[in-house]
Parts: sequence; structure tokens; C-alpha cells
Amino acid sequence: MNKENIIAIVKIILSSILLLLGIFLPIDNVFKVIIFIVSYVVISYDIIFKAIKNIFHDPHAFLDEFFLMSLASLVALALQEYSEAIAVMILYQIGELLQDLAVDKSRKSITAMMNLIPETTRVIRDDQELEVASAEVKLDELMVVKPGERIPLDGIVEEGESLLDMSSLTGESLPVKVLKKSEVFSGTINLNSRLVIRVKSTYENSTATKILSLIEEASSTKGENEKFITKFARIYTPLVVLLAIVLAVLPPLFDGLWTMWLHRALSFLVVSCPCALVISIPLSFFSGIGYASKQGILIKGSTYIEQIAKLKAICFDKTGTLTKGNFTIIDKSAADEGRMMQLLASLEHNSLHPLANAIVTSYDGELKEVKEYEEVAGMGLKGKIDDKVIIAGNDKLMEQFNINYAKNDSFGTTIYVAYDNQYLGYVTVGDEVKKEAKATIEKLHDQNIKAVMLTGDKKENTLKIQSYLKLDEVHYELMPQDKVRIFKTIKESLDADSKIAFVGDGLNDAPVLALSDVGFAMGGLGSDAALEASDVVILNDDIQKIPLIYRLSKRTIRIVKENIIFSIAIKILVLILSTLGYTNMFLAIFADVGVALIAILNAMRNLVIKIKQ
Repeated sequence: MNKENIIAIVKIILSSILLLLGIFLPIDNVFKVIIFIVSYVVISYDIIFKAIKNIFHDPHAFLDEFFLMSLASLVALALQEYSEAIAVMILYQIGELLQDLAVDKSRKSITAMMNLIPETTRVIRDDQELEVASAEVKLDELMVVKPGERIPLDGIVEEGESLLDMSSLTGESLPVKVLKKSEVFSGTINLNSRLVIRVKSTYENSTATKILSLIEEASSTKGENEKFITKFARIYTPLVVLLAIVLAVLPPLFDGLWTMWLHRALSFLVVSCPCALVISIPLSFFSGIGYASKQGILIKGSTYIEQIAKLKAICFDKTGTLTKGNFTIIDKSAADEGRMMQLLASLEHNSLHPLANAIVTSYDGELKEVKEYEEVAGMGLKGKIDDKVIIAGNDKLMEQFNINYAKNDSFGTTIYVAYDNQYLGYVTVGDEVKKEAKATIEKLHDQNIKAVMLTGDKKENTLKIQSYLKLDEVHYELMPQDKVRIFKTIKESLDADSKIAFVGDGLNDAPVLALSDVGFAMGGLGSDAALEASDVVILNDDIQKIPLIYRLSKRTIRIVKENIIFSIAIKILVLILSTLGYTNMFLAIFADVGVALIAILNAMRNLVIKIKQ
């Protein structure tokens, strides 16, 4: 609780005590009036000061809740309705306090990251460990991070091995092991061993600082619903003030009941405050962004929450998004696997192809000498080991040498191996499909979102992935300009109000990202390009977060609409009742502060109710 909240509580308590003394003490009326006035000044001086300040600061936009509450309570005071004037302000201050506490809770869910960067860093200078301000640490200096401490700046591990808690950045609860030469990021917690790290980013350019900047930008970027509320309040408030003046002046010209109509006009004024909308709608988006940040997802503003809620199609890049992004052996079969791998790795050792590198790096045994090495264009490799011919390649190579082999249709590129005219087995090398990709596509289909893959990969591999993941469409062997053309076609096929997203690694496909309504970057931690190019950054590379973001966006928009409908409906009802004389000031306060609190509690659901993944 901050200092302002504590002052507000003291004012509320002191003013309430004075109000009760004025009501119940058996003293002269003059003293009662003095007590009431002191009570009123204690509880309302800051509101009246803000109202006056706003009049001089912006004469065209001063009709806010401070002006309305000040006007209503001062007129009530002038009519000697002391208890009512004070009670109105007490209730209003209680409402403002609770609103502040609610907003602070939402803000803390986001700005908890402000503690990511320690103010000081322990560096090694002249063979001594010194504590210096993190902002003063220079590139390539060595910093020491002990167990239980946060890493202040990005860097490379020079000494030590440890486990890191990266949950504050990625939302991932499992610790990550780091070794010598591992890259580490600011804001993560060193769990169990001392690390010496060479600094690779300044304070201003560290990962944690970039993420904090994005969060601050996100909270200030307004969507269409927020813009609507701002425009609504600017038109609505002056209109209601004008109607209140008419209500106070026109009817009594005919019936002479000036006091009665003035009371009705005051209630009308209090009800007219649009604070329920002005506060709760941004808070709904703010809490949505806060929930996402806890999950390791950065959404760069409420605009994108609105866009995501309207998604009808998502286009995925393949490499690094639906697949892991590196070539590895994903399948192999042989009667004598060790012998096959030795012969194959010996042959592939002579090749510079990425597939060959995946095979060689996976084998840690002794290699044999290869003679008469030859690359057979479009088919594979050939050579001699121990004066016997070895061949490794695709089915065409096997057929050319009349090898009786067993065809394999698994993902990736299958390399068949034959030695001395005998089939030994096969190895399948490929960019392995992420385990969570299939579940993600299924969830998107459940939400009636079309899933499309755009890739430069060859047709055979692409169709295998489509069959496995059940993608709605795939487009293969694409150049960047082809991706743009196809993306445009898909976008134009959607309804006018439907939106389309692109999901990639944030390092390329910039033209497609520019065309998309929402750009998702996967695994953006530490990547400037990913953080800058996209609208949503999924820090821990978990593709399953995409359906989660969609459900969060839908829930946030639903909450926003509920608050708009509820607030306006209650206000219209109480405004009508105020005009007809069926309300008093306390009901008017409920229609303002009470409705605002209910709307705020509804908005806070995004922070307290977990979304099923």
C-alpha cells in the first residue's frame, strides 16, 4: 500500500469520526456546523483542488468526476444538507481508494518485472570483487552471480555450472541448466552454484530492460474499445451537465419547487460520472496484458487483444515454429545399428551438407578412412571403406545400384545405407515437429480458426507434416515474395471483420508480418528482431500459448462488453429515476462509485481466474 492510499484511509476515518460527532453530540448548532465544515474540508479538499486545477489546465475538458462531485457536494452544503454532502464525499473517497487498490494490484502483476534487474552488480576488477551500479557495468567485464541472486545483465558463462529459474521471463517453471559458454539473460535467478559471466549487454540493452519497455508501451497503447470510451465520456459528460442545469432551472419555473428540483439535479450530476467506464475498461485490458505477462507472453497493447479475439486464420512458418529448427536424427533402423552408423558417419564426414553434419555430430565413435569419395548429384554419396563400396542416399540411389531395401515414409529425409551390395538400414534426418504442435492445431480447430503453413521446404516433407498435424492448408517451396502473395490471398478470402495472424521466429518474413493483423514471434528471448518485429512475443517458444492467448483475448473483450452494457444500463436507469424524483444522493453515489467497483471487480477476473490451457 502506497503513501497516497494511507493518507486516503486517514482522511476517510477522520472525516467519518467528525461526521458522527456532528450528528450525535448534544452541542449548539453553530458548533455542529463548524464540525461538519471541518469534516467536509478534510474529506474533499483534494477533489475540489483537482477540479479547480483542471478548469484552468484544460477549460474544454474539465467536466470530469472531480468537477461533478465538487459541484454536487458544494451545492448540498449550501442547502445546509451537511450530512449528505459529507457522506457523498466519504463514499466517493472510499470508492476511489478501492479503485486505486484494484488498479495497483493489476499493475503489480505486470510491473513485478521491475524487480528483474538488481540495482547493483558484483564485478571482478583488479582481481577483486566489487559492488557497482548495474548501469555502470561495461561490456566484456566479468560479473559474479552467487546462488539465490538474480543475473543483472545478459552474458556468457565463463566459469561454473548451475540451474537457472527463468519463470520471471518465460513463465516456465522448470529450471534450465547452464554450462560454460551458455548464454544467460538478465532477470533470471541463479539457483545453486556460483557463476562467473562475461557481460554481453549494457543495462539499457539488457533483455529484462527491453521487456520492461515493451510492457510499459503495452499499457499505454489504446484499442478501439478504449478510444470509444474516451470519445463517449467527452460527449456524454457535458451533455449530462447541461441536462442537470435544465432540470434544476426549467421545472421550478412552473411549480416553484426550487429545492426539490435542485436535489434531483444534484443526483443527476453524480450519476452522470462516467468513471465506471473510464476506469474499468482500460483496467480490463490492463489485467489481460498482466495475465499474459505471467505466462511469458508479451502483448504490445490492447489493440492486439481486440485483433486476436477476431482471428479466423493463422499462418505458420515451419522452421522453428511448428518444428524445432535444427536437423537431427529422428529415426533409424538397422540390424547392426552401431556398424551402420560408423560406416555412414565415415562417409558423411566428407560432405558439407547440413544433413551430413547432423549425422556426423550424432556419432561419437571412431571413423574409418573413405577412399574414392563421390557425391552423386540429386541422389547421395558413394565411396570405398576397406576396399568395399558404400553408398548412402535416397531411394533412386538404391535402385540405381539394385539394392533390395525397405522403403521408409517417416518425416524428414531418409538416407538408405548399403555396404558391399548389402542393405544395412536407414537413417531419417529432419527438422523434428514439436510435440506440442499437434495439440495446438487441434485447439485452434476447436476454436474455428484455420491453420495454414507457409514454408520453403520441399513438397514431400511439407505434405507429411500436413498429414500429421491436420493443417487446413500448406504451401511449399516458397520464396519470400510467394509467401506475401499467398498470405494476401488468404487474407482477402476472410470476412471484413475477421483477422489473420502470422507466427514465426521474428527473425525473417518481415513482409508477411507487416501484412498480418497480428504478428506472433516464437522464442523471442534475447532477440532484438523478435521483440521489435512482432505484436505478441512468446518468450519460452511454447506454441501452445497461442490458443491460450486467443481464449484470454476473447474473455477480455467479453468482460469489456459486459462492463460497458452494465454501466450504461444502470446509469440510464438511475438518471431516469433521478429525474422523476425516485432517488436520493446515496443511490446516485451507488450508480457512480458502486457500479464502478462492480465493473472493476469484473475486470480483475483476468488476474484471479486461471484460463484452462
